[in-house]
Amino acid sequence: MYKKINRNLRFIAIFTLIITTAFVFVTCCTISNTRLRGEIKSSALLLADVLNSDSEADLSDLSDSLTDKRAALISPGGSVIFDSSPDSGRSAALSPEVAQARRSGFGDKPRFIPSRGESVYSCAVRLNDGSVLLIAAVTNSLWLLFFTIGIPVGIMALLIYLLSLSISARITENIIRPIEKSYSFGRENYDDVYVEIQPFLKRIAQQNKEIRSNIAELKRAEKMRREFSANVSHELKTPLTSIKGYSQLITSGIAKAGDIPEFAGKIEKEAGRLIILIDDIIKLSDLDENDTVLEKTDIDLLGIARDCADRLSGLAGQRGVTITVGGSGAVVQSNAHRIDELVYNLIDNAVKYNRDGGSVTVAVGTGSGGESYITVTDTGIGIPEKYLDRIFERFFRVDKSRSKKINGTGLGLSIVKHIAIISNADIDVKSEPGKGTSFTVTFR
Repeated sequence: MYKKINRNLRFIAIFTLIITTAFVFVTCCTISNTRLRGEIKSSALLLADVLNSDSEADLSDLSDSLTDKRAALISPGGSVIFDSSPDSGRSAALSPEVAQARRSGFGDKPRFIPSRGESVYSCAVRLNDGSVLLIAAVTNSLWLLFFTIGIPVGIMALLIYLLSLSISARITENIIRPIEKSYSFGRENYDDVYVEIQPFLKRIAQQNKEIRSNIAELKRAEKMRREFSANVSHELKTPLTSIKGYSQLITSGIAKAGDIPEFAGKIEKEAGRLIILIDDIIKLSDLDENDTVLEKTDIDLLGIARDCADRLSGLAGQRGVTITVGGSGAVVQSNAHRIDELVYNLIDNAVKYNRDGGSVTVAVGTGSGGESYITVTDTGIGIPEKYLDRIFERFFRVDKSRSKKINGTGLGLSIVKHIAIISNADIDVKSEPGKGTSFTVTFR
């Protein structure tokens, strides 16, 4: 940090010197040229007054007083009557400022002559007899000014730069010293540090905590990813192994003719389980895409609950489970398809993990604060308290043997949790082993 601050201060000093020096050169050149142009213009107007007032005046005599200036007189017809510098490389009669003076009475023109490397300023004044007086002189170019005052300005700039090196080193040291005294960003008290940098140090300490938290979160996410990959591989391998085994028995001719329908049925069952698993994985993958924009509408929560209960009535009837839906109308602003998945998975789990002849109660309503909610309560096997904080993990099962018997994938509650998050909803779980479980989803 010391080197970076010191280097930046030196860069600022160098940049400032360059800009200042350039400004000085340009300003001096501008002021000098403005003064010279004023002198040339004044000389032209003064000589014009003399020539207009005295018809006997001779420009060749008058031009002797014009030091370092070119004087020329062009007749009304365009011929050069007199030119103090006939070898200047340009005919005075062809100058654009002469043509301008003939039209408007006065003309001037600055120009640069590359062959001579000079900047020239010319003034032309139309006399009373129609002739034109031309006065021109070399003005100061930026390069000429550079060679004239460049050495003293350069020496001054070098001295200023050397001084800035010392100043930047002192400033850098004063900035860094208090920070070097407080390398420990984990502490809470920074009273021994300069007040001006206390917010900076506290911000660093806070960011340090956030970085550590993010690292821990990334490690946890990586662990979950590895576990998810391993679980997916296992869950996909199990039905595929069964399908492959039964199909080999059939194709090899080992299976008896009477066993083929049974094996085909088991293949169909495992294929169905595989399809359900893949479908749930696709749903989770879709929900993981945070940038997915969902179309939100007003949703009748009670209507969705009744529809899901009707679709699951066949499954519930196979085990003698009764599904009851009640409550008052509640409107939720969300995506209808996602809310349908959430409610369906909750009721589906309540039926699957229920006891034979049990019941599922679905209650929909609006809380005292105006928030809509849905509660799904079953009379099933329940969940031990130690597992309540893990039931939303992917592929987590409280009773793995029972989950396999009921064709569960272990992804249903994970899907519910994801949908609740993107729907700005909270989930509360209450359960007692052997008596049942209650899930309440509250939409804020």
